[in-house]
Amino acid sequence: MARFKGRCVVAAWLVLGCMASTAQAFRLELGTGIGAEYSTNVLRSESDRERDTLGYVWAGLSAQEESANLTAEIAGVVETQQYFNDTASDEVLFSLAALVDWMILPQRLSWHLENYFQQSTEDPFSTYSPHNQQDTNVLWTGPDLYFRFARLYTLQLGARYGNFYYEETDGDNQRYAGFARLSRQLTPSTELFLQGQRTKVDYDHDGRVDAITGVPIRDFDRDDVLAGLRWESVLTVIELEGGYSWISRDDDADINGALGRLHALRRLPNEGGAGLRLSSELTEAGEDLLTSGGGRLGVDPHGTGVREDIARELYGELYYYGHWMGVASRIRLYWLDEDYEESALDERRTGATLDLGYPIAPAWRLGVFGLHEKRKFDLIDRRDRRSLIGSGLSHRLSREISIDFGLQYEWQNSNTAGHDFREWLALVELRYGVRPYWAAR
Repeated sequence: MARFKGRCVVAAWLVLGCMASTAQAFRLELGTGIGAEYSTNVLRSESDRERDTLGYVWAGLSAQEESANLTAEIAGVVETQQYFNDTASDEVLFSLAALVDWMILPQRLSWHLENYFQQSTEDPFSTYSPHNQQDTNVLWTGPDLYFRFARLYTLQLGARYGNFYYEETDGDNQRYAGFARLSRQLTPSTELFLQGQRTKVDYDHDGRVDAITGVPIRDFDRDDVLAGLRWESVLTVIELEGGYSWISRDDDADINGALGRLHALRRLPNEGGAGLRLSSELTEAGEDLLTSGGGRLGVDPHGTGVREDIARELYGELYYYGHWMGVASRIRLYWLDEDYEESALDERRTGATLDLGYPIAPAWRLGVFGLHEKRKFDLIDRRDRRSLIGSGLSHRLSREISIDFGLQYEWQNSNTAGHDFREWLALVELRYGVRPYWAAR
């Protein structure tokens, strides 16, 4: 744990150091809070229903820098938690999401850095709870060289080093990647590109059998070739990618397959937007964590479990955000199908989320949120339905100080014994500033 936190702190200080050296449009926000939660089923268990009150104190920061040579976003939260009835161990949780692009030499040399620290499930078959969580970290960094030809062509050569850490499971690994990307500016708003990448993955426990999936952990090399198109207008953004992947595993058969991604966004009035994401690709635990953007800061931790196996992943998502008749709205519909090579984790997941916010008075704001998700594990004939509904009320005492009240009910129905649960949760919190909520999506 200490080794991992050190990596995150180093990455965070590197980010802040870059910002301080070239700050032009630097924004920093600090926040802190103290609160209590009362739960009727802390462990989210069907048989061992324990009531407890959780007291917590948190502090966080979010920073953003946008200048000619630096684009950076960082958000971090540290939180201490104490269970008054000792149903779970007291703990300190830390979360971090950092994304930096620093142009060291304008249009010639840049440095890219990503660092995501988050909590995820340890056992993907069980619900997320204090007894089923672990810290994970992803550090992904390296330089990029740019060569421009005839003003319309750009060749980008990049190298990346990755360090992937898991607190409990045996997935720790080092990654080394290199890529070349040739882009052609067709119009001021349209770009066409061709990219090739090679990645080498070396596990710390190569050859060990994963305790959850029963699958041996194997080093592998991955090659990807893809072509893409990006088009952007005042109101519309379209990104389209297609290609092929080759994965060569030590002492096992190779895995090959096509990849495709589509993202379409339509900007709407009042800072709103609606979009579509579709993808089909080969993936594995490390890649999922890298693209999660920091789960603890914005992604449901139920969907960030560590699974040491390679899968064909199909994903679809429709989303909307904006204001309608004074109500701030976020709606998301999603579908996921994962087909694993060796393990029995083949899964289909469909769900919907809703988040509404409305100012009911100058100093009062009401929020309503909900989630419904269906999960099906094909090879073990298991089906889960999980739902959550809740509301929150926030009262602003001064410009920076607020008091929040919350109430939610979450339940899960499963056809497998031992996986049903019901939980009522009540919350009160005194807060200064805003709790960081950022994820690179």
